Amino acid sequence: MANGELNELYAQKILIETQIKEKKREQAKEAGRVVDSIADLVCGKHTDAIFKVIGTIPGSWIYRRENIRDGLNIYQCEPCGEDGTVFDKSVAYDCPNCEIVVGKFNKGHYRSSEESWRSLAGREGEHYYCSECSTQLGSHYWKLS
Repeated sequence: MANGELNELYAQKILIETQIKEKKREQAKEAGRVVDSIADLVCGKHTDAIFKVIGTIPGSWIYRRENIRDGLNIYQCEPCGEDGTVFDKSVAYDCPNCEIVVGKFNKGHYRSSEESWRSLAGREGEHYYCSECSTQLGSHYWKLS
């Protein structure tokens, strides 16, 4: 295959992947799993409660679209935070693709390849992913070579 044909196929692949992400976001928004602002968040237990920022996703500042050193926010319903009861609909988080996602983000264990460890570039820890679009949101490493 010529380079021109490969470049065209890669361009088509990127276009299709973008369309899939947009469709997933649209469906999540229609289902109420994604909202445009924290004012649109509704707790399942406290329908008129206000959500507030309770922290940021670890290591998430590098995944922001804006050139800001702040991380992606984690939100929680104020009354749920005060009484210690957390429901899926009482928390939310920022995603650079989806905007604000209702619920908790996914966590996954990460360990670099053995070659990376031998090259003194190994890492072990957790990666954090959006539950809607699977975009990596942040990371926390507890072991480095």
